[in-house]
Order: sequence, then C-alpha cells, then structure tokens
Amino acid sequence: MSCEEFLTRLERVKRSGKGWTARCPAHDDRLASLSIGEGDDGRVLVKCHAGCTVEEIVATLGLGLRDLFPEGPGARYPRTTPATVQQSSPGRGCTLAEYAQAKGLPVPFLESLGVAEMRYLGAPAVRLPYVDASGEELCVRFRVSLDGEPPGASHGVDVDEDGSGLLRNGRMHQLVRQRDTIGERTLQVTFEEPGAEAYAFTFG
Repeated sequence: MSCEEFLTRLERVKRSGKGWTARCPAHDDRLASLSIGEGDDGRVLVKCHAGCTVEEIVATLGLGLRDLFPEGPGARYPRTTPATVQQSSPGRGCTLAEYAQAKGLPVPFLESLGVAEMRYLGAPAVRLPYVDASGEELCVRFRVSLDGEPPGASHGVDVDEDGSGLLRNGRMHQLVRQRDTIGERTLQVTFEEPGAEAYAFTFG
C-alpha cells in the first residue's frame, strides 16, 4: 500500500513538514495525535503520540503490518520476528518489572537511574527520564493544540507543526505564535509524562 492510499483511510489529515498528521483511529483522538511519513523504501511510517502501537492502529483500519509496505516487484516485507515487530497486548501496557525482565536488568538499578512506573491511558507504562551528565532531568514531552487542532503554521519556536515539544528546565518556551488574524483561541497543553512544573503567560 502506498502512503497516499493509507492517508485516504484516516480522518482530519493535514500536511505537517515532510509528513502528515491525522486522528489516530485506535483511540478517541481529539488532537490529531497520529504522525504519518514515508520511508526511503516507500513504506508507510506511523506513530501515535498518545501511545497506541502500530499493530493497534493498522488493526483498527482492518489492515495488517504487511500493508504498510509497498507492493510490486522488488518490494520486501520483513520477517515477523521480535526484532521487527513491537510486542504488546492492546490495553495491557508494561510494568517496570516487565521492562526490567525484558532488558535483563534489576529493578533497583533502573530506579536508581530515574526509571519509574506510571499510568498512561489507563494502563501501566514505564517513564524514561531525559537527563544530563550530572543526572539532572532535562525535559518532559508535551503536546499543544489550538481549538482542538495541531497548531500548524501558528506553532511557536519550541513546538512542531503537529504540536509536539519538549519542556526543558530553566528557560522560557514559545508555544504558539498566531500568524493570521489575531483572535480568541483555546490553547491546550498536555504533558505526556509526570513531573512537569511550568508557568504560563501571554504577551499582547
């Protein structure tokens, strides 16, 4: 399947940089959390920023992983192995103990690095902090929407067109910058990980 064919199965598709954004079909998506791109070999690249797996996304569309790869002579679909397919159970999540077992590392060692268990979309998840050489946490992922949509051309310098950004310690972030007619808008900021501390203010 081509990327263009895949896009026809999605809702609220918008161009974003070299790819597209759309509503994720695998959850009740109001922020167009799905990013879509095309690989160098023609394969369809998909990522849900709310945490849905590729398997969940294609299954909801009535497709399989094989459908994300181009057809025709010379097209190659990778063998289904643990190295090429993300292993997960829909809605089950991953606990810290399961993550430690999969990586062959003790839970106390991971906890000493700041790795922690959290709840995400109602399921257990593992939080991996971004830290510097001194162990200071550097950033937390967040998403921004304007009137329920990705900001697009109105994104600030610290936010991508699809609304994704990283909250970094100790500095100011520009989330949006209206480039069209200035008017009243609804801004929503969603932190995808716990531990964020921020102050919000506007100019104008």
